[in-house]
Amino acid sequence: MSRRSEPETWADAPEDRIRVLLECDPASSPSIIGPMIERRGFEVRTCEGPDSVPCDLLTSGACPLVDGADVVVNIIRERETAIELVNAVTAIRRPPAVLAQVKRVRAERDGRCPDDRNDVIEISPHVNSDQLVEAIGTAVERNRQPIPIGADRFC
Repeated sequence: MSRRSEPETWADAPEDRIRVLLECDPASSPSIIGPMIERRGFEVRTCEGPDSVPCDLLTSGACPLVDGADVVVNIIRERETAIELVNAVTAIRRPPAVLAQVKRVRAERDGRCPDDRNDVIEISPHVNSDQLVEAIGTAVERNRQPIPIGADRFC
């Protein structure tokens, strides 16, 4: 998966497939990981991170790829960048589920109520394909859990 001149979108994604945004810097082989996830039945888009391309989420607080994703898999190697991205994703009102290689990252919620179903699921830096696919499934199921009345991300 090479970077396109036009930004990727979910416009052509089938409605019946789970949408996975793979945040993966070029050194981590997104061209291998992305197709592996796709072969397991998921729709995948790839972002190589803010060191490779400008990040709409970090600069403007919105990203069409994040907005349309069911799961964001963050395997950005640079720890501070990875933490910044994970925090930005989990800080949006209705975040997708997040898998990340960084240790226990929680968004600053600015007084908002905690919503444990949207917590980050940690994955090992040495995760194999079966473990990654299982973690994606777990994240999707966790994110599908109904939010209790009165706990709609804001108190």
